[in-house]
Parts: sequence; C-alpha cells; structure tokens
Amino acid sequence: ALVVDVGANVGQDVAAWVKEFGQASPCRARILLFEPNPPVAETLRQTVARQPATERAALDVRPVALSDRPGVAPFALRNDQFHGMKKFYQGKMKSIMHPDFNQIGSLWGGAGAPTQDYINVTVTTLDAALAGAPDATAVVPLLKTDAEGFDAPILFGASALLRRVEVVVFEYHFLWQTQGPNIPLRRVVTFLAERGFQTYMVARPHVLRLDGAYWADVYERLIQWHNCIAVRPGSEALKRLPTLC
Repeated sequence: ALVVDVGANVGQDVAAWVKEFGQASPCRARILLFEPNPPVAETLRQTVARQPATERAALDVRPVALSDRPGVAPFALRNDQFHGMKKFYQGKMKSIMHPDFNQIGSLWGGAGAPTQDYINVTVTTLDAALAGAPDATAVVPLLKTDAEGFDAPILFGASALLRRVEVVVFEYHFLWQTQGPNIPLRRVVTFLAERGFQTYMVARPHVLRLDGAYWADVYERLIQWHNCIAVRPGSEALKRLPTLC
C-alpha cells in the first residue's frame, strides 16, 4: 500500500500515519511526505528521524512542489508563523510565534507578484512524481493535501493516481481565492465524482455531502477552514464519517 501526504509540513501527522498505515499495521504502507518549503522540509526530516527504526525506511520525504503541470513557479513564504492569518486579520491579531510553524507557505497563484518573500521552486505533478515507482500499482488508502490554497491543481495532476485511491482529504478555505488559482470548489467535486468519489465537507456539527444533486451554491462561500473528504461509495471510510461531526 501507499499513503500520500502533500503539504506534510513539519510532520505533525507522521505519528498518526505510522500508527494507522505503518509497518506494524495490516497496511504496511510506504508513506510519501511532500513538503517543498526548504526549512520546513528539514524539520520534517528530523521528525521522520525520531520515528521507530522499523518505520523510518518506509517514510519518504519529497522536497518538491506539486501542481497540475510541471515547471518552475514562485513559492510564497509566510513569516508570520500563523498559516497566513496575519494578513487575513489585517494586523488586528498578533502573530503566534512557534518554531514548528516557521515559514509556512504555498505556490503563488494570486494576481500579480507575491506580496510575501518567495523562492522559485521546481514543480511536478503527483502522477509524474510516482511514475515508475515500484509501488506504482499499489492501493492508496489515503491521499491527503494541505497546500494553502493549491489543493485543486494538485488533485487535477493526480488523475492516474486517483484510480487507486480509496480516500481523499483536502482543505477548502479562503486561500483558494486569495493565494491559489481561484478554482471553484464545485469543479473539484465534479472532477472527483467523475472518478467515482462522493465528497463531503466536515462542517461541525454537520457533514455535508457536496456531489451531484446534493450540491448547493452556498457551499462555494463557506470559506472558513474546512476539511473535505472524498470516499468511494460503500467504503469503510464512509461509515466513519458521522464520527467526524
């Protein structure tokens, strides 16, 4: 099996992935951790190094950026230490200083030049990154993306991979419009439905189904931080959705 974590940051989810999918679990999955921000990727490597020796060989850190096409793109660095929220609150909220969240950023998809400091990074797609891998046909129990507004292009660049994915988790929030390329949520939901997924938004105290006849235009405007989950009909993950609300 293969687990893919895009936007792994400093590895705050690594221990959970190891517990659920690692070498001591029935999955015995290889776990790919994508993080293009250089200092954050270095901290991610340190997190991996602290995992049990039996797990480390299956944890693969990839310091590259992902989108729907290869190339070179500006990667905007955030230095406010709070997921870009300083700009969102227009300076009314003090930055929360924490070394684990240094320079969280994303590819730049907004209009004009990045307003933050940025570096140029090499970009590829998930399909290209996994082409020719020894587990290129393995089942993928989880594909998670947390790309600060760039989740949609990453999913569009994973058409081949999605054929073997069981569960997709991605974030939806205001950065899709301000930092990312402003792709409508409905377009992503339709893209996933065409590949056999039902998509839900976790909007406590409810889990809202988004695909097909369940869609409502108001969902496009729910731009606070939400996790969206796409699952195969009848899957075990679908049965667990009510526990998330």
